[in-house]
Amino acid sequence: MGVAIIAVACLVRLPTLTWYSVNFDEGASLRYSNEPYSELFAHLSDLSIDRHPLLYYILLKAWRGIAGDADMMLRLPSAFAGVLTVALLYGLGRRRLGSVSAGFAALLIALSPLVVHQNQDARMYAQALMFAVLAMGTFWELLDEPRWTVAGVFCLALVLAGYSHVVAATLFPALGLSLIWHLLYAGVERRRVAVFGIGALSVSAVAYAPYVLSILRSGSTGNGTISLDAWLRTSLGAARTLIDYQTTLSFPGYGWCLLGLLSAVVVAAVYRSRKQGVTVALWLLTILGLTIFVTMRINLFQPKVFVFSAVPFALLTGLAALGESGSPKWYGVVPALAVAGLAIYGLSFQWQGSRQREDFRHTAQYLEERVTQRDTVVVHVSWARFAFGHYYDEDFVHPFPNNVDARTPVGDILQPYLDSDVLWLVQAGVDLSRPAGDPDRKVQRWLTERFPVVTAVFPSGVDVRGYATRYRFDALPDTATPLEIAYPNGLKLVGYRLPMRSLPSRDRWLHPPSTWVPVTLYWSVAQSLSADVDIAISLEDEQGNVWGGELPRTNDLRAFYAPRQWQPGEIVRWDFDVNTNAHIPTDKYKVVVRVLQGESGGALRHTGGEDWVVLDRICLR
Repeated sequence: MGVAIIAVACLVRLPTLTWYSVNFDEGASLRYSNEPYSELFAHLSDLSIDRHPLLYYILLKAWRGIAGDADMMLRLPSAFAGVLTVALLYGLGRRRLGSVSAGFAALLIALSPLVVHQNQDARMYAQALMFAVLAMGTFWELLDEPRWTVAGVFCLALVLAGYSHVVAATLFPALGLSLIWHLLYAGVERRRVAVFGIGALSVSAVAYAPYVLSILRSGSTGNGTISLDAWLRTSLGAARTLIDYQTTLSFPGYGWCLLGLLSAVVVAAVYRSRKQGVTVALWLLTILGLTIFVTMRINLFQPKVFVFSAVPFALLTGLAALGESGSPKWYGVVPALAVAGLAIYGLSFQWQGSRQREDFRHTAQYLEERVTQRDTVVVHVSWARFAFGHYYDEDFVHPFPNNVDARTPVGDILQPYLDSDVLWLVQAGVDLSRPAGDPDRKVQRWLTERFPVVTAVFPSGVDVRGYATRYRFDALPDTATPLEIAYPNGLKLVGYRLPMRSLPSRDRWLHPPSTWVPVTLYWSVAQSLSADVDIAISLEDEQGNVWGGELPRTNDLRAFYAPRQWQPGEIVRWDFDVNTNAHIPTDKYKVVVRVLQGESGGALRHTGGEDWVVLDRICLR
């Protein structure tokens, strides 16, 4: 049974390990694991480098030195820790709950969307959970069969868990309460159990004390409001995180139903096994209660911190359904099957495009095709540079502080980059709550008020906007393909650029479901135009059927420099995106340009006699 469950854990985690892009938080892992070992060890127990303990960064640094920085390699330690967590849970749990109940619990952890998500993340949660499970299991052993070797493994596991993530420290009071409960059953071994249990917890607490003191000294305990309403809201969110992390199920009272389901599992488990059920229930309620309290204190709900409650909840679910003997009882089986069903259903949402956090991978791929040597890429907020730079190999700048407010001199900061042809603003993390971020979008607003928009695309969690900071030229840029198309009104199409000539027929990552074809046109006038013109761009097959047209934008070139303002002797840049039909067949298509008269809307004929110009053909694959 154990081998099959471990195989399931591997199957769920490993094949999709690189599906997610390295995200904002994983960028922090890259950042801190670049620090010298001397710095990481010197500040292991304080908060001067990061608010999280530094053990994970030390181990990741060593691993990167061996395996490199490929996405799979970065996440492989987390996936391995996740599989080992399942194995430890089964191996240690079956000694107290029986192989059937422990197997059910291990299978729940193997399939839990909450746990799987952390096992595919280059962060410290998988590592911390693995050490936490080892600490729980060895403490369980210690309470029934006190031995020095078990006590030593327990102390090491508990300290490593605490130095991996601060929420793992909730194990201290949870295990302490379970020790008090077990002393009621210890009989003649009561004194020995008390000595080993209290001694092991005390040794672990002394080893962990430097980090706790650093938290207290720094004032990092938070100042959020603790109220009954906040407690209820956070409790409902915690229940949803544990039981239904991914699905879109929702109806009035759904959160209360999930909280009721959690309560039913706890009651059934305690009813079926008073000694072991109460032990694990104390673990769950203490860890969950303290995590809810910390969440309210820092006033920020982060689902991933509830991963430490997932293990005792899974153990209680297995115990409720099957007891220590492995015999099912309806009052435990019904809630257990509901929990298992929601977990499996939740996995079907795990690898959908909407589940990406910050999709820096596709952001970088897009910019690599669009950006020229005359452009500048600005990453904002500055912290996003670590994850973005993991994929983007070209030069970029990050001139803004992580906190942009009314006092930030946006124009002065951007001034050195305004002689670029296009300034590409890559935003991620701007909506972070104060004091971080740029929730008022001050940088974006400053650029939008002054320059035409080239394009705007929206990978998950990222906002990419191009601004034509230079749209009037003395000569045709060398990135453009020259043309000589003249119109009777003095207008001339003198060049174009198709930066992406082969695209997917349907877009999944930037602006689903339609693909956008970027087109840049360069114009001149022999004399000032007497009337405004408009430009129509279409995507057509060889039979003349239209499969796409330009996207209208209110803040494109026309809003800043309309055709009637153009001056002889200059070349003007005008950017478009052609939005394709979502059902367009894979094929080659013509990019067709027409000049429309301002009032009548009719197409002007150029000196070649046609009212259309075929720039080139692009391939939609």
